[in-house]
Amino acid sequence: MSDDEIFHNAGMAVLHCSAIEDTESLKLLIDKGAPIFYQDPSSGYTSLHLAADKQSLRLVRYLLSQGATWNAIDHAGFTPADIALSYGNTPIYEEIVAEGVRAEFILNLLGEKAENGDSGDDDDDSGDNDDSNDPASNLNAFLSSQLTYEYDSDGNERVVDSAGDPVMMAWETPIMKASVRALCDNHPDTQDSLSILNVGFGLGIIDTEFQKYSPTNHTIIEAHPHVLQHMRETGWYDKPGVTVCEGTWQDHVDSIGQFDVIYFDTFSEHYRDLKAFFEHIPDLVESPNSRFSFFHGLGATNGVFYDVYTRIADMHLEQIGLSAQWEDVPVPELSAVWKGVRRSYWNLPVYKLPIARMNIF
Repeated sequence: MSDDEIFHNAGMAVLHCSAIEDTESLKLLIDKGAPIFYQDPSSGYTSLHLAADKQSLRLVRYLLSQGATWNAIDHAGFTPADIALSYGNTPIYEEIVAEGVRAEFILNLLGEKAENGDSGDDDDDSGDNDDSNDPASNLNAFLSSQLTYEYDSDGNERVVDSAGDPVMMAWETPIMKASVRALCDNHPDTQDSLSILNVGFGLGIIDTEFQKYSPTNHTIIEAHPHVLQHMRETGWYDKPGVTVCEGTWQDHVDSIGQFDVIYFDTFSEHYRDLKAFFEHIPDLVESPNSRFSFFHGLGATNGVFYDVYTRIADMHLEQIGLSAQWEDVPVPELSAVWKGVRRSYWNLPVYKLPIARMNIF
């Protein structure tokens, strides 16, 4: 029998024992090295999918304790937590999501250690900024790529990169408007001298909304040369009170000053970059009244992943003294929006809008 056949048979045995909830036999198999992560070739189900489908919290806990893959996706596009949610089984859903938070939290810590040189290899960047030439995943590739401002077949403006991936699209407008309202409405400083920092211009949707509050200081950090050219052509450099800082946020964050409102929405950066920006917020806020938000598209192609990263972001904000409230913003069905686009970045019916304030000042 070949190694592949042995692996397949052991994996199928794990699935069979999971399907009938035979934990004793399952334990023996796992102790002998059977692959707990094995996916059924026909369905894509893992042992954890089967445990969720059986609604067995005991089996779910056991499998997770043995290293079952919390975020495996079956052939229909569902994770084990999706299956639990379809049954309305909150305890199992929460058990799997909690494992996802724990696992991703540890991965983020390991990534930070590798970036800080703990691995002893200066060339190792934990995969976040690899040798890929894909502008959507590599910042240097993005900054050197061609960006195009265009309109889709329905007349909605969008920015796409050289690979055909959207950088920003008009469907985000309701999210941006809701974000600005949450950041600026009833702000104690709107009647006096509101100062705003926005990181990442894109289509300029959120900056256009910010302008409606007549800020005395409206600072925009933007790194991409084609976006900067677009900003010049559309008059942003000439608007009263607007300062355009050319370069990445890392170029300016230590010397840019303090603000009443801060918003962050960059492209082609990773969660660890957002987390790194979080750590600058205590130095960027003007007062206890200052408010911070960011475009929360973390894991937004799957509801479970989105939930996990919402919780991780909330934990990281709390660690640095920021308390966040999350507002649900409905998102319309977007299938028509993605026509002609290589990669969609949003597939969910609800956007979770974060508004954070310093709770230690």
